[in-house]
Amino acid sequence: MGFDDAGYGAYAMPPLSSVRIDAEEFGLRAARDALGQDHTGVPRPGAAVIERASV
Repeated sequence: MGFDDAGYGAYAMPPLSSVRIDAEEFGLRAARDALGQDHTGVPRPGAAVIERASV
């Protein structure tokens, strides 16, 4: 299992499954958390599982 759907994972043998995230959104949320800004009710950024032959 890889992370952030790195391009080389698709070329490994077997091709590696991966988790893709929205890095910009995660960074913005981390900054808001660090600054103590309230974001109650705002959904957490999602992640997607990219399934390849390694599953």
